[in-house]
Amino acid sequence: MSVVFLHRPAAVFVGGSRSGTPRYRIIPTVPEGQYNDASRKALVKGVTDAVVRADGGKYEDVAPLVWVFPTEIPDGQWGGRGVIRPLPDIQAFIAGEHERKVGEERLARRRREKALEMLEGALDAARKGAGAA
Repeated sequence: MSVVFLHRPAAVFVGGSRSGTPRYRIIPTVPEGQYNDASRKALVKGVTDAVVRADGGKYEDVAPLVWVFPTEIPDGQWGGRGVIRPLPDIQAFIAGEHERKVGEERLARRRREKALEMLEGALDAARKGAGAA
């Protein structure tokens, strides 16, 4: 399932000056638990390649004008059809009730990753703080 919202501003400014070339900002959003490092990198590359093709220019000229911000929406904050849709519900809707567990596992994996990142950051800060004393 994909939806694209296209916004064409009357002008784009870079460093306070009006840009003479187009700029492309793509913000793909998905429910929490969908991206990992490999999928995020592949998405940025694929979107950049698609924009270069659509622009019709050379990769080395167009790619620097393309910014891609893959974003995960925290579970419980993705809404549609008037209700909040948690990832397991979305997975079941798209792939069938038998796939609900896939959504639960993806969400659990992402939350473990985020918890480990936070703990590693806290340990790093504590070690640096202890070294300064």
